[in-house]
Amino acid sequence: MYKKLGEDKQMLGLPRGEVFLVPWTNKWIREFEAEKQSIQKAIGQYTLNIHHIGSTAVKGLIAKPIIDIAIEIKNFSDGEKCVTAFDTYGFGEFVVRLC
Repeated sequence: MYKKLGEDKQMLGLPRGEVFLVPWTNKWIREFEAEKQSIQKAIGQYTLNIHHIGSTAVKGLIAKPIIDIAIEIKNFSDGEKCVTAFDTYGFGEFVVRLC
């Protein structure tokens, strides 16, 4: 899944089967902040912190236009509730890594 981020045709995400790099943009910060707010609405009661990680979080770095987000939850046992909430709020693909 990917979407255009404005008139300059910057993208977030990649078309299926394609990999490419694009110049860093401030829009990635804004996109992360918007996603962070959505995540807080969906599972805020379970979270300790929400982090923008990966190459798009590094100012000036050329990167794949994919926003990586790490979510710290208070209790490991709440993880399943978070996945259910993501489904309810319509978050698309996501990867759960237990660390």
